[in-house]
Amino acid sequence: MTIEDTQELFAALAGILIVWGPLVAALTEAVKRIRPALPTEAYPLIAIVFGMAAGLLYIAPGDARMGALYGIAVALTSAGLYSGAKAAVGRS
Repeated sequence: MTIEDTQELFAALAGILIVWGPLVAALTEAVKRIRPALPTEAYPLIAIVFGMAAGLLYIAPGDARMGALYGIAVALTSAGLYSGAKAAVGRS
């Protein structure tokens, strides 16, 4: 893999995360509002489910390994977006 290939991969990943990260965060927040009785520990798992679904079904439907990798990256990005926004607003 050359440096140019690596740069293209990171550019593609950045584009994917910019689009899918906020969407997964919004879906996870919607679940949180619909089912407030769920334990707090369940929400990262829900984000992973949404991220994996996006990765396997939309981002890389022909490649399960890359779809899973992208899905995990999207889920982690959405969790970071949520915790960063929560810290900025000062909401617990």
